[in-house]
Amino acid sequence: MRSKDFEVVLYEDIEYLAAIAFVTPFWSRVEVVHDIVIDSTFKTNALRFKLFAMSTNIGGVGMPLSYFLFNKRRDESRDGGSDSVRKQTLTA
Repeated sequence: MRSKDFEVVLYEDIEYLAAIAFVTPFWSRVEVVHDIVIDSTFKTNALRFKLFAMSTNIGGVGMPLSYFLFNKRRDESRDGGSDSVRKQTLTA
């Protein structure tokens, strides 16, 4: 799925987890990355989704490379759901 150069790289909507990860247009335009920063926010929206952002610094300006939103619908999952989805996202 593509929308204005944002590409969805992961989408899960299953019993215990809802997750979406996408890369920004900067993802394909950045040739050399020296540092990557992963930042997160929690408890900032009514739907209880957690947001992770991966960015880099180019010429002194922070550039967002990708975003990952997820909501664990239950405290327990059968296969470690959110951890395995986070690992999948970082390797996508």
